[in-house]
Amino acid sequence: MASKESILLTTRDGSAHKAIYIRFTPGQRKWILFVVSLGGLLPMVVQGIFLPSIPQMAKDLNSTDALVR
Repeated sequence: MASKESILLTTRDGSAHKAIYIRFTPGQRKWILFVVSLGGLLPMVVQGIFLPSIPQMAKDLNSTDALVR
């Protein structure tokens, strides 16, 4: 039966699991969280700003909504 522990995480003193959590400093972890959160918010910003302007852009370009998208 296979063990749940990965061979890559095994060390002699058993500190492999602790090493995962101290790989980044607290400041680096905050920046990573900030960048990932910003990436998650970006689609909502696009939906709130860009999509409502499509009809006006289509009107200005003498086109249809489908062509502008």
